[in-house]
Amino acid sequence: MVRNITVPTPIQIDFPVSRLDTVSRGWVQERAEQVVRLLRGTPYRHLASSVRACADLTEIVYPLADTEHVKAPAEWLLWVYPLDEYCEKLARSSAEGMRFVEHIFASMTADAPPSEPVGRGMREMWLAARAVMSDAWQQEFLEDLHAYLTTAVRSATELAREPLPSLEEFIAFRRDLSGTKPTVDLVEASAGVRLPDSVRAARSWQTVKACCADVIAWTNCYYSYGREHSEGERHNLVNHFVETAGMDVAAARDEVARMINSRVHEFLDAAAALSADESAAGLSPADRESVSRCVLGLTYWMRGHLDWYLQICPERFSEPERLRADDAFRPEGGRQGHE
Repeated sequence: MVRNITVPTPIQIDFPVSRLDTVSRGWVQERAEQVVRLLRGTPYRHLASSVRACADLTEIVYPLADTEHVKAPAEWLLWVYPLDEYCEKLARSSAEGMRFVEHIFASMTADAPPSEPVGRGMREMWLAARAVMSDAWQQEFLEDLHAYLTTAVRSATELAREPLPSLEEFIAFRRDLSGTKPTVDLVEASAGVRLPDSVRAARSWQTVKACCADVIAWTNCYYSYGREHSEGERHNLVNHFVETAGMDVAAARDEVARMINSRVHEFLDAAAALSADESAAGLSPADRESVSRCVLGLTYWMRGHLDWYLQICPERFSEPERLRADDAFRPEGGRQGHE
């Protein structure tokens, strides 16, 4: 059973929560263990706990998926930590990182699976996505995936010590760096629908997606700042305010929380505008239901992601935050949240 929770955080994402069906959950957990075995004996072997955590994340951020449509989003989340690991830590130069990006894209469309595990995993993801999604969706996903991987490589190499850009530029940069654009694309795949091209091109739909991507990326910044700062990662929104505005960390995190809450309201406004958009005129009842289903899926992602940090991924917290979060999930009846 999944219940709404009250958490000691200034981030207000008051959407409902849900969870994958039992059969789909079982497939995701089994696949996670297969991925863990594939990573043994590789430079990614230390990521086993992260892979398992992402299996738990999949259950609460893609809950609309059935057994046919859970495969692509699950493969994406199960392989995203190894992707990050290479782009941001293992690549010794920008050129080496870009060769890895080329390898990933070549692997995705290869006739036979490569022996290298990350390319092999991304091929599985792409085969599952292509089986259920339109050509227009596929093109958008590939563009967003390329932006994510190349930005991750540049962030860790040529841009690592460069001055941070303006806030407006940084927001767009972080949206690419965080990988939230392909993550949000996969909500449509998980929902088992194909949106009409008129909706996909609508400005209101693009705003809905961008707002969701930013909420996910900034929530990551809020809770991952301590770990990223300790590893020398500067491209975090909290750190942007520390470096460029001279804020202390507490004030910077408060500002990020305020921005997240504001972006949630922008999401709601854009979702309301979407139903009145000219692109929605003349849509069949089935297509209107598809749009509503995708918007619901985006709300599940924003809320589930927050819950994941507070319940499933406590290592992202500093010690005082971890203690407060633990207290919040142990009321007299026991731990609240996902059971």
